[in-house]
Amino acid sequence: SEMCIRDREEWDYQLTKDTIGGTIYKVWWEKTIIEILKPYIGEELLKPYFGYCPFELNRLFKLYQEKPQELSKLLLKTLQDTITFLSEKISPNHEKWKWGTLHQLTLAHPFSSGNEQAKILNIGPFKVGGDTNTINNGYYNPFNDHAVSVAPSFRQLHDLSDWRKSLWVIPGGQSGLPFHKHYND
Repeated sequence: SEMCIRDREEWDYQLTKDTIGGTIYKVWWEKTIIEILKPYIGEELLKPYFGYCPFELNRLFKLYQEKPQELSKLLLKTLQDTITFLSEKISPNHEKWKWGTLHQLTLAHPFSSGNEQAKILNIGPFKVGGDTNTINNGYYNPFNDHAVSVAPSFRQLHDLSDWRKSLWVIPGGQSGLPFHKHYND
């Protein structure tokens, strides 16, 4: 697809929440791994392990070392599946295929699973960048609708020449108390 090639050429390889090329790459990567592994291990094993054990595409491509035409067909199919998925899930307009549209983080309060009303204790969802392999970790499982399940927590910067200039942040704000003015800042 000409549109995908153009976006790939413009992609800076940063997996930000606004990247379009990164979204195409990540969904194509997922669909390719699923297409390769499903016949070998089945969906029953693939689903629980896919999000927790990232598979390396280059190793999987070795299965096609003697079958380059088969690999080419598979890659074209998964690219077409990617375009279809993004068109249906987000929009037919590829300008809207931003990573943060799929990849979102909700900070879930421990009591929020009690009932539907308790979800008011949650913060988000927030559109975020990253994935399992980035510094700004945004770990997710594509079988769980790309929802981020692991993200950076306590982060700090220290000025060793003046400790008072040090900064720190925790997800969800400083208080940890629902409905407090600093609960979600």
